[in-house]
Amino acid sequence: MTERYSEWRPASVTGPTVALRALRGDDDGLVVSVDAGGQLIEIAFGRVVAFRSILEEACVDFWSEFHRGGTRQSPFWVVEDSAWLASFSEADLCLYSDARHYMIVTDEERIDVITDREPVARAAGAV
Repeated sequence: MTERYSEWRPASVTGPTVALRALRGDDDGLVVSVDAGGQLIEIAFGRVVAFRSILEEACVDFWSEFHRGGTRQSPFWVVEDSAWLASFSEADLCLYSDARHYMIVTDEERIDVITDREPVARAAGAV
């Protein structure tokens, strides 16, 4: 099945890209901080099933598929019919029955997060 991308709007962002400032994971969960045109946005995912960060040059095939049909103009996406999410077994996800695959596309990488919680975004001031 082909992955589909639905725009996700965790915060008001006025541009097609963001820059990664921090990716922090601890006992409270995962927080991704991005620079969105000079505004620092922190997105808290809570405890997650998994996350990964892939440099742009390491996923060339993805970019051609992602932009098929035209350049996408948002940094935030939900991946429907996710191959990565499908790679987890039913046992892996037994405590995360509502798991979803979120993706943040920055100016240098893509960040993927699998979680069963709705992420919470907040403006954290100027960069």
